Amino acid sequence: MTLPDTMRALRVETLAENYAGCALRDIPVPQPGEGEILLKVHAGSFGFPDLLMTHGGYQHKPGLPFTPGGDVAGEVAAAGPGVDGFRAGDRVVTSGLGGALAEYGLYTAERVRAIPDHLGYAEAASVGSAYLTAYVALVRRAGPKSCSHPTQPPVPGESQRAGSRDNHPGTADETAWDRAASSEQGGLRLPTVMSR
Repeated sequence: MTLPDTMRALRVETLAENYAGCALRDIPVPQPGEGEILLKVHAGSFGFPDLLMTHGGYQHKPGLPFTPGGDVAGEVAAAGPGVDGFRAGDRVVTSGLGGALAEYGLYTAERVRAIPDHLGYAEAASVGSAYLTAYVALVRRAGPKSCSHPTQPPVPGESQRAGSRDNHPGTADETAWDRAASSEQGGLRLPTVMSR
């Protein structure tokens, strides 16, 4: 894959309300270092933490300028030294505290996972924090009766035991991603903010 010299990215240049400090810019395409993967972004999510970061209201405060967007899905454009198991063109998903709202992004290979064939890029980018945020808000906080059935799935990442308070099936190792990746119904159908 031939890489361009520059890419488009949404940059937070100053901390300000109502996205006043954000601008779409052409910036250099980064080069992967040791243990890193350069990802060609196909879909990314923009969640509440990203919004808060645009005006300095989140506990993680990246240096300016920065590119927001947490969960991201795309294809491997290049791999740095020491990266095994991934090659250019592989469909992958990962997450972080920024970088998804650009055409390319650098990610630690250890945090990158292959996207199952039955999931599209937008769905894969939605399963991480966007899914978890919606799930916790709707099921754990709002608690609608339609979601309180004993067969309701566990909160992703939470430890589960037989006969637990909420009587949820599952194991401590089960996550939202694992459920979506193994779904026989073709995976979750969830929205994202940005998709190509």
